[in-house]
Amino acid sequence: MSSILDQDIKYISGVGPSRQQMLNKELGIMSVGDLIEYYPYKYVDRSKVYTINELTTDMPFVQIRGRILSYETFDMGIKKKRLVAHFSDDTGVIDLVWFSGVQYIIKSYKVNREYIVFGRPGIFNNRFQISHPDIDDVNSMTLDDMGLQPHYHTTEKMKKAGYTMCSVNDTYRVYSNNVSAPWVQDGKVVVDDNIKAWVDDSKALADAGEENTFDLWGDDWAKGKYPDGKVFCYFGPAWFFNF
Repeated sequence: MSSILDQDIKYISGVGPSRQQMLNKELGIMSVGDLIEYYPYKYVDRSKVYTINELTTDMPFVQIRGRILSYETFDMGIKKKRLVAHFSDDTGVIDLVWFSGVQYIIKSYKVNREYIVFGRPGIFNNRFQISHPDIDDVNSMTLDDMGLQPHYHTTEKMKKAGYTMCSVNDTYRVYSNNVSAPWVQDGKVVVDDNIKAWVDDSKALADAGEENTFDLWGDDWAKGKYPDGKVFCYFGPAWFFNF
């Protein structure tokens, strides 16, 4: 007798043919059981900050604190551009590179503002670079609290295919359903730590281009639910997709 864990991933509501193909091909997820057992393939220490002059080609992942000096764009064919940000920490300069989302990146990350950049360093034209890095404002991170962070085999092909992991507005309920105290206590409004976590997590995902910010129940928000949609998952009750 077959188990529900053996069921094909395509039978999960909202997966559809395009998501099924991406999950099968890129992540090797064929069944419900595969999805449940999709564990991190490694953990990375996010509490350490390197300087650019410490970088070597054999480092798997690093994070650097510094500022974006300037942007450059390079044409790569019809409607394709490569965006390069020159990033410095006063010990050297490294290039941050993106092959998609050019306007979003330029709008989101400002020149001369201090950021913490995380990614895998490589060499191009005798210069260190990081492709599609994670970027956080230094004021939004407490490195001592980061510790070991899980990493999954969610490849760049999923990003390049236009997928976002989820939608920021429907993730709210996951956090709000776990608040530990009333909003108003002794005549004062108290923001629960779970709500603060939702704000922080949502900003991190949106900044990384892994979460959309469409208005809840709006047309653009709903498009991701269809078979050709580009939203990897939604959070909601059983009636969510039939509404």
